[in-house]
Order: sequence, then C-alpha cells, then structure tokens
Amino acid sequence: MKKFPDLIVENSTTIFLEFDWTGKKLLRGNVAARKVLAKDPLFSERVFSLKEHLEQVRLLKKPGGPVPIKTVKLGNVPYSFLYRLEGQRIIIEVLDITNARHDWLTGLPNMEYFNEMLANSLERARRQGYKGGKIAVFSMDLNRFKRINDEYGHNTGDKLLVEVARRLQKTTRGGDIVARPGGDEFTAIAYGVFGKKDAQTFAERITAIFKKPIPVGRKEFHVGISIGIAIGSNVDGGVDPTLLFEQADRAMYEAKRYEEPWRFHEN
Repeated sequence: MKKFPDLIVENSTTIFLEFDWTGKKLLRGNVAARKVLAKDPLFSERVFSLKEHLEQVRLLKKPGGPVPIKTVKLGNVPYSFLYRLEGQRIIIEVLDITNARHDWLTGLPNMEYFNEMLANSLERARRQGYKGGKIAVFSMDLNRFKRINDEYGHNTGDKLLVEVARRLQKTTRGGDIVARPGGDEFTAIAYGVFGKKDAQTFAERITAIFKKPIPVGRKEFHVGISIGIAIGSNVDGGVDPTLLFEQADRAMYEAKRYEEPWRFHEN
C-alpha cells in the first residue's frame, strides 16, 4: 500500500484512506490506517459498505472540499466520515470519536487501551500489597470461528463477534475488564485473585456462556473458546505487563493445541 505524499496527512493520528473512483481498490493509507488494517484487513471494505453515503459523493458535480457525513455506526462504535474528491480518486477521513481507544466493531477497549489499563492495574496492585490480591490476565481465542466466517461471510462473522463481546462483558464483575485485540481474539483482566481457584472460577464462567448457541439472523452457531491464564501480584514492582500478557497468550495456544478449555502459565 502506498503512503500519502503529504507528510501531515501521512503522519496524522486520524485515519486517511484513498480509493479509486469505483471504491473497490484501496490505493493509499496513512500510518494510522495501516495500523488498523494490520489488525483488521477488512476495515477499509467495511468503510465502503456504507454505500448510501458514498453515493452522496459520486453525485457531486465537481471535486473540491470535504463533504461531511453524519455520524454513523461502523460495527459497534460511532464514527464520522469526511469524503473528498481529488480527480478520479476518493479520499476518506475517518474520525473515530472514541479517540481510537476502543475496538471499532464491538466497542470494547482495544489492545493499546488494554495495555494501558493492565499497567495501571499492576501499579495499583503494587500499592495495595497482598491484601488486594493478585491480577489474572486471560488471553482468549474462539474455536471454529474462521470456518463460520469463511462459509457465511464477514457480515455474519461480525455479528457473531459483537454477541460474543456482549456475553463476555456480562460475565465480568465490577472493575474487571474485557478487551478485543482484533480478529477472534479477546483478553480480560480480573482483580482480587487470591489463587488459581479464583482465576479458574472466572474461566469457568467464560466457558459456560459458549455452551449455548449464538443466534445470528435465522441461524445459530456453536463456537468454543480456548483460554490462557497468567497471574501476577507485582507486590515488589517486578512484574512486566507485556510479559504477563505474553505468558497468558502462550498458555492459550497450549490450551488450543491440547484441546483444553483453559490452561495456566507455569513458571
């Protein structure tokens, strides 16, 4: 994908996408756009799925300044769009009114925000000491999602992910956090964990919600989930949040490999 020659646009924190006149070929994306596309390659396709707004641009008699479009929901997050015609190209400026701290589809915190909250959580645990318990990090990956997404299409897959996010949020206690890094992966932070039993109880609540099928339209889908768990106290200030998540992630892949519902990271 080509970069924007205008350095201000190229380095802007706002997402800029450039398409050909048909809207089918993505020509350029700035740094912010490439970050989103690396996590979700179909983001640009979903932007252009808002055909009724694109038609407003095509009906313009002459190119010129930006055409403001009202705020709409793309997935589960509200966005505003600015469309601009330049010759035979369409420039789209995507204004994320949640300041890029939430996943565009589900509205959950994204990975950047999750990492920030995890670091803050560990610091809080350090200040509270042992009386506040430990922190458990959960790395989660859906089973059988890719087959559903490939067979029934991305629209069905998106709706399924939104419902999964809703169910995961319902399993959490006050203060616990659920986030979506991208794709069919989810993460969570649980506070006040005093041992493996507490973390396992959390994992059991998560796996229980997948025993019921997930309705999407007139169909119902059965998906499972693999969970990796890492526990840290940070009482001595020595727990690295990135390492803690990586430990949970490795445990998740081990759980998936051995077809276990969850697995703990073992030092």
